[in-house]
Amino acid sequence: MGIYKSFQRILGTVAGVILSAFFISFFQDPKILIFMVFCTSFFLPMGLSKNYWIGNVAIAALILFFLEFASPQSIEGHHLAYWRIVDISIGSIVGVIAALFLSDSSTQNA
Repeated sequence: MGIYKSFQRILGTVAGVILSAFFISFFQDPKILIFMVFCTSFFLPMGLSKNYWIGNVAIAALILFFLEFASPQSIEGHHLAYWRIVDISIGSIVGVIAALFLSDSSTQNA
C-alpha cells in the first residue's frame, strides 16, 4: 500500500505542478489566481477522500499558487515547480524504501 500511495503522490504532484505552472504562466492577473486558489481549495478535501492522487494534484497546485502570491513570477525565476517535483519524488522514494524494508522485516518475524 505504501508503494501505491507513493506512486499516486508523485503522479498527483507532477500533474498539479504542470496544471498550476500552466495557469500561472498564462494568467498573471491576481483575480484569476485567487479564483484558482478557491477552486483548488474546493477540490482538495473531495480529492483526498475520493482518490489520493487527485488530492495531491490540488495540494501541489495550491502550494504553487500561494508561492506565486508570496513571490510573483516565482515559477519562472526560482524554478519552484521543478524543486517541488524533486522534493516530492525524493520523499516518495524514501517512503517506498521504508515500505519495502518494513514489509520484509514483518514477513520474517511471522
